[in-house]
Amino acid sequence: MPSGADIRDAMAGAWRLFCGDPRGLERFDLSAEGFFRSFWVIVLVAPIYASSVLTERTLLLSQRFSSDDFSDGRFFLVRALTFIVDWFAFPLIMVVVTRRLQLGARYAAYITVRNWTALPSAALTSLPTIAYGLDLVPILVTTLATYVFLIVVLRFGWFIARSVLQTSAAIAAAIVALDLALSLLIGRIGDVLAGL
Repeated sequence: MPSGADIRDAMAGAWRLFCGDPRGLERFDLSAEGFFRSFWVIVLVAPIYASSVLTERTLLLSQRFSSDDFSDGRFFLVRALTFIVDWFAFPLIMVVVTRRLQLGARYAAYITVRNWTALPSAALTSLPTIAYGLDLVPILVTTLATYVFLIVVLRFGWFIARSVLQTSAAIAAAIVALDLALSLLIGRIGDVLAGL
């Protein structure tokens, strides 16, 4: 489990990367131990994800389902499973991708940084949904802000891929697109399983 110092250093590095400074990579523990420890960040991301899921439930009940037709148990179970699958699927696929692209030597460093930066990325993309759930903003503002923040996060992911993997802009963009597409696919499968 990451220590407080690990979290502080990683967030400081993430902020520098977000600002376009590749020296932010120096704040991450890129050792083998740091690689495996970075997967524990899922515990830190989970509360943010849970807040979004609760807001999604509220939206579904207000717009598409009645409380009698909606299964809370099924919904929350499927969302929990898709969250876990999504967390581990991309790192597994990237084992193959980085080898094919001859970037295998930087695989562990990339996944380490990606795992850690998932925390601020999740916080940013969840802000509009959480704000809507608290009745702070209308649905139109929520939708627009979600797309804007998603673009910001995708650009952040692109910079991380390019900086850590030391690859071309096109390959970095393709890797980020793969990450997004995989998440969307897993999410869609989750929707089907949840009966949405």
